[in-house]
Amino acid sequence: TDRKFKPTIEDARIAGDNAFLTECPLRLYKDGNFSSVPYLMIFMKDEMMSYCA
Repeated sequence: TDRKFKPTIEDARIAGDNAFLTECPLRLYKDGNFSSVPYLMIFMKDEMMSYCA
């Protein structure tokens, strides 16, 4: 499916040290290359209604 919001991988050659995301997030997750930090997930009843219109 085509998601409206998806990560943009930056080219480190162009962004230099300011690059935030230079590799595929799924690959980073599968390789365990991420920081383990607490997070909070919340879903609202009508959260996805904007995608249905």
